[in-house]
Amino acid sequence: MALSLTNTLGISSNPKGRPFLNSFITRNNRNGFTGIATTQKMQQKKQLVEWFKSRPELNSPVNARVNDTIKQVEFYALDGKPLGRNKRLEANKWWTDNFADERIKSMWTDAIITGEGFGWKGRLKDKQIKQTIKEMTAGMSKIKGINLKELREEIFVKAMDEDSTKVRIFDYVASSTMEIDHDEMEINGYVQNVNANTQRFTKEEIIRFPFSSINGEVNGYTPVLSLASELILIWFIKENMKSYMRNNGVPKKLFTMIDEMANSDNHKYMIEQLQNFGAVQNRHGNLVLTGKVDVADLEEKIKDMDYKELALYVTSNIAYALQIPVSRIPYMIGKAQSAGDAGGLAESGYWSMIEADQRKIENLLNTQMFEKMGWIVRFKKQHKIDDLRETQAMSMKADAITKLQSVFQTYKKKLTEQKIISLMDLNEDDVEDLSGDEMMQGAEQTRLNNQNLLNNQALAEGDKVVKADKKRTEAVNNPKNLPQNGV
Repeated sequence: MALSLTNTLGISSNPKGRPFLNSFITRNNRNGFTGIATTQKMQQKKQLVEWFKSRPELNSPVNARVNDTIKQVEFYALDGKPLGRNKRLEANKWWTDNFADERIKSMWTDAIITGEGFGWKGRLKDKQIKQTIKEMTAGMSKIKGINLKELREEIFVKAMDEDSTKVRIFDYVASSTMEIDHDEMEINGYVQNVNANTQRFTKEEIIRFPFSSINGEVNGYTPVLSLASELILIWFIKENMKSYMRNNGVPKKLFTMIDEMANSDNHKYMIEQLQNFGAVQNRHGNLVLTGKVDVADLEEKIKDMDYKELALYVTSNIAYALQIPVSRIPYMIGKAQSAGDAGGLAESGYWSMIEADQRKIENLLNTQMFEKMGWIVRFKKQHKIDDLRETQAMSMKADAITKLQSVFQTYKKKLTEQKIISLMDLNEDDVEDLSGDEMMQGAEQTRLNNQNLLNNQALAEGDKVVKADKKRTEAVNNPKNLPQNGV
């Protein structure tokens, strides 16, 4: 009787023991399980993409977030150490040949807009490998002592071991064309529908990048879904202003010829002259009439750029939903921008969120593709302030530990090694015993101790630095604080 590892560990192999996916399904004899709300979800994705393409208030913050997330990458071995020269050249060539930067950007853009992005991994098929081997060995049939069939089989097995797991082509698939094929408990594959063409993919062929997963639902969630009212409102604001400019809203003036009959000569002359004044080159001229004419204003004038505050509120709401700080949106106007983030907390939180997104993308790429190719990727950090703060905090801790040891020496006591490791937020594996030579070198103390602490200005960020620089410049250029109005 074979040993069942799952039973030995107490893990149920029965799929019914797994939690259900929160999605209605229906059975299809040809394709297996498919979601009954698939058509609705596909239409929803297409609508979100159309909004993105037609609303600069949406595509600008989305593009900013994508560009802040997808940065240059560094290649490492599976154990986290730097790659050797040959492997690094191989990884760089693969990355360049597949335009990986742009394709990952496209996938992450889809993920933010529709809730999920998709990448396709193109590998060599068994049939392709066998055909290549057949062509390579075709000329060996005349060589004596060679069993061509066994030779081809041996080459095929070796080729499968070396090449079958390597991704040759990496491309991105439009999210608005992809459906998820699933049953009650897991995803079985993916189906792409473009016009009348259908393409099925296995789970091994597709890397799915969900923006976030909530409520146990199969499809990913995006905060853009919560912005439907804002995005529709932007359309109404612009269309209303376009109609006002195009049609002038209502007639600007009402001319009443009290003593004239309709279609009289004077009436026709008035209409002709007013039509001429509609041309730009004829405006602001003089009009001479005979008879009694009553003129009344009918135009409802726009007051101080109507809808400006509403448009600003809607735009701010979109940025808020995508967690974009105002310092990352240079086109924002009004109080929202001028107030800013004086403490830099929003800016710091934004970059922490970007790093979390980068780790998510790295994990998906590495576990589902790059680890099988013998290397992993990591995005380069562009926001170094957290690293500086961590370094400063470690330096302060080391200084505090040194002072504590001095205090305890008075009482002939000292901190334990475990306590020091704990205070420095390290693990026991992070430290090792010194050799004799290293002990001698460490005895020579440098006079640079405690001189590496950064000042507060170096650790400041966001609008706080900008405002401080502005005040400093004003103090230098205008020491008497005189009014700058030319008086």
